[in-house]
Amino acid sequence: MSGWLWRGSTRKTIVVGIAAISLLGGTVAGAAPAAQSAKFADLAFERVWQRTDWPVANGAVSRTWFWGPQPGDAKQELYRLSPSGPSKLRQVQYFDKARMEINDPKADPTSPWYVTNGLLTVELLSGEIEGEQKGTPDIPLASDLGDTGAPTYRSFRSVSDVPGNPNNGSKTATGQAATATINRGGEVGSDPSKASLGEPVKYAYYEPATNHNIVGAFWTFLNSTDLVYEGGQTKLRLLSQPWFYATGLPISEAYWARVLIAGQQKDVLIQAFQRRVLTYVPDNPAGWRVQMGNIGQHYYQWRYGGGQPAPIPVPAGKPSGRIAFVSSRDVGPAGGLGIYTISAAGGDVRRVTRTPGYNLTPRFAPNGTSIAYTNITVPPSSPARIEPDSPTLYPGSQLMFTTDTADSVGVIVNLSVWVDLPHLLDFVYEPTHREVLRRRRA
Repeated sequence: MSGWLWRGSTRKTIVVGIAAISLLGGTVAGAAPAAQSAKFADLAFERVWQRTDWPVANGAVSRTWFWGPQPGDAKQELYRLSPSGPSKLRQVQYFDKARMEINDPKADPTSPWYVTNGLLTVELLSGEIEGEQKGTPDIPLASDLGDTGAPTYRSFRSVSDVPGNPNNGSKTATGQAATATINRGGEVGSDPSKASLGEPVKYAYYEPATNHNIVGAFWTFLNSTDLVYEGGQTKLRLLSQPWFYATGLPISEAYWARVLIAGQQKDVLIQAFQRRVLTYVPDNPAGWRVQMGNIGQHYYQWRYGGGQPAPIPVPAGKPSGRIAFVSSRDVGPAGGLGIYTISAAGGDVRRVTRTPGYNLTPRFAPNGTSIAYTNITVPPSSPARIEPDSPTLYPGSQLMFTTDTADSVGVIVNLSVWVDLPHLLDFVYEPTHREVLRRRRA
C-alpha cells in the first residue's frame, strides 16, 4: 500500500502510513485501521471489511480473508429484481472474494443486513444475471486462473442447485466422509483414500432448506470465534453472524479436485454456497486450510471482462514488525493515555510519547519508525468519555508525530498546514475524522 507525501513548513519530508493493532487487554486499545490504498464507496462497506479483514491485514490473526486485502471497483448496478419495487440502481463494490451491496440506502445503516454480498455463485453457475442469460463461464473456481485442467464454474453447474439446473439435492450424510471427486468436464468420481483425513472431511451438518450437507472443515469455520474489529476495539466474536451471512446456504456437496495453486499441484476440497465458494487444502498452514474462493474477481471478469488478477498468496505466518498501542500505564498522577510500541513477539515495550493529556489513534509509517497520533488535553473529570480509537476526532485535537525510538513530547502539525495536505488526510484518518477536520478548517 502506498503512503502520501507530507511537506511541512521546514520542507522536511515525512511519509505517513499504516499502523498495526493488537489485543493486549486491560487498559490497552489498538490503533484504528488506516484507510486502504483504494477507496471504499461507502462507510458501511469499510466497517464491514474492517470487522473480519482488518485483523488479517495487520497480522493479528492468520486466517482467510473474508473480502480481500483492499476494495476494488465500485459501481452503480441496475437492480432489476428489487423486492421493494421497480428496477433501480444500487451501490456495489467488488473485492477479491465477494461483492458488497447496499440494496436499500433508506434502511437502518446499523442493521447487520444493511450491507449484503451478492449471490455471485448462483449467477456464475446458472449463467444468469437477474434473469438474463449470459452463459456459465469456464473460469477455474478454486485454482490458478491459468490452470487448464481444473474444474470451472461450468464444471460445477451439473452438481449444483441453480436456476436452469435444479433438483441436485442430497440426502443427509452427516458423519460420512466427503470422497467424491470432480474434473474439468464435470465428471464425478470417488477417492476413498480421502476418508483418512478424518473429521475435517466428514459431513457435519445437513441444511434442509437446500438439501445439501456441509463438510466438517467448513462447518467449523463458519461457526468459529476469532478476533474481529468492532466499535474501535479488537474483540473475540463469531466471525459470521449468522453462520450463513457471508456464504449463504450450500448449493452443492463437497468435491475433491487436483488443481494448481500458486503453481503447485494441490488436492483441494471445493463446495459451492449461494454467495461464496469455500475450499479446504489439507497441507496449507492451519489458518489457511479453509479459504474463501476469489469469486469477486471471477464474477467481475465474467460480467465486465478485463484481465485476470494474480491470486492472493497464502502468508507464511504473522508479518514481522512492531505494534503501536494506547495505554494508561506509567502516565503518572496527572492521568492520560500514552503511545507505546511492542515487538511482534510481545517484548521490548517502549513508551514513545511524553505529550501531556490523551494521546490516541497511533499510525505507523511504512518506514517502521515514524508514528502519527492525535493529542487532546481533557479535564480530569471527563477521562471516562475518552475512547482510544474513537471514530470522532475530539474538538481541540492536534496531529502529532513521534518515532519508535523516541520518548518525547512529539512534533505538532499545525492545522494551517492541513489546508495544503488533502492527501495526508485521506491516508491517515478515517472518513469521520476527515469530515471533522474539514469542518474545523472551514
